[in-house]
Amino acid sequence: MTSAIEALLDLPVLKPQVLLTDLRLPGVDGFELIRRVRSDEKLSGMPIIVVSADTDPATPERIAALGHVPSPLEKDGQTPRSPEGPIAEARNAE
Repeated sequence: MTSAIEALLDLPVLKPQVLLTDLRLPGVDGFELIRRVRSDEKLSGMPIIVVSADTDPATPERIAALGHVPSPLEKDGQTPRSPEGPIAEARNAE
């Protein structure tokens, strides 16, 4: 699948165990994809993993509004902001 629309059409048929998505998708973005999956009775319990290079400071708050649980790589509920993310933080901690 290459777009949120394709995913929304295919998810009920394919019934995957988990949805892996980016936030920046052509057409309908990943935020809307997550909203629609969460509002669908048959799909609402599906785990969703977001992998994105989105650096918008508002992104963590927008994801939290969708029921996001911070990953262990996030610090204080905020996405790492350095270009190398958690890898740079680990190096700097040494």
